[in-house]
Amino acid sequence: MIPSSLLALLAILLQRSAAQDAPILGDTTQSVAIVFSPPFLPPDIPPQTYPNYTLPPVQPSWQPPTDPYNYTLFVFPTTGSTPASANNTSPQALRAVSGAVELASNATDSSLVLRDPYEGWRRQWLVGGLNASTNYTAFAVEDRNQSITGPIYLLTKNASFPCTLVHSLPYCPFVSYAVPIPPPSQTDPAQLDTSLTQQTYTADDLPGEYTAILLSSLGNFSITLSSFACGRDVYSPLKTCEECFDAYRDWACAISFPRCANTDILAAPPAPLPSPALMPRTNMSRNTFPPLDQTYTELLPCIETCTMVDRSCPYFLQFGCPLPGVTAEFSYGVGFIDDAEHGRQDAGVPGAAEEYGYAWCNSGSSYDY
Repeated sequence: MIPSSLLALLAILLQRSAAQDAPILGDTTQSVAIVFSPPFLPPDIPPQTYPNYTLPPVQPSWQPPTDPYNYTLFVFPTTGSTPASANNTSPQALRAVSGAVELASNATDSSLVLRDPYEGWRRQWLVGGLNASTNYTAFAVEDRNQSITGPIYLLTKNASFPCTLVHSLPYCPFVSYAVPIPPPSQTDPAQLDTSLTQQTYTADDLPGEYTAILLSSLGNFSITLSSFACGRDVYSPLKTCEECFDAYRDWACAISFPRCANTDILAAPPAPLPSPALMPRTNMSRNTFPPLDQTYTELLPCIETCTMVDRSCPYFLQFGCPLPGVTAEFSYGVGFIDDAEHGRQDAGVPGAAEEYGYAWCNSGSSYDY
């Protein structure tokens, strides 16, 4: 007989494997969602060695694969008849679901993105025409072999949600969520139903004053870090300079781009999931963004976005984090299972099977700390 502890471990491993192969949610507003396909074709990254150790550029530029995987995304309102597993449905059945939105890889609001080079490329979709405060289910179908991955679940924000989606920033690859800035001023009302990019910000149209301080900070940090013995054992037997830079970048991006949270009662996760780490804010963000015309609620950064920098970077940088139970709770999400001793798991997500996009805190990266 197989021990119950071994069966439990196997179940966890299988659940993580299935989650890694499923599409993922970036974030939603009251009518738009950002969804990513499963990862594919990670680029070849040669190892860095001393004395020719080079840190990643502040604004990396990657060549997309010449023959990327093509996916079709299906999104539909969650009902009692919604398919609950990829194993008991088919592409034809997904097309037949009432209210289904079908988006191919060549859809107008689809693009290739590289959030994590070691993970691989993903297809990104902007899904529009959604209803406020509504639960949705999403599946992804790989076009070559018609394999189905998913489902994932998402909840749109309430009708008065004030924030705007920001995504596709090469210097902040994990920023794909709603940020407290007004919508693009150049939005043409006649194009709102045809061009979702007119309702969001990317690196192409995000004004430079929003990112000047961040990019300068990343550049200065890279120069300072490069003065150390990168690529040599004297740096660290466990961490590399690249890991230090990546951790600092993820922290700086999570701090520079606050993530807006839903205040709708429907967004509160059911028991026994923890309540998210929320903080009411005035109409001024901590960055140099133009003020919103109303207050918003911030989903605080996970404390591990800070402690990961502390653990990954050399002591001479003098990077420090606030202490849980002292001052950390004012600026970071601290609690649940992300305590000071054992660390966080699952990138700020509580881990429910049908979490509808619930997040405990803003992880700012793909690390499982």
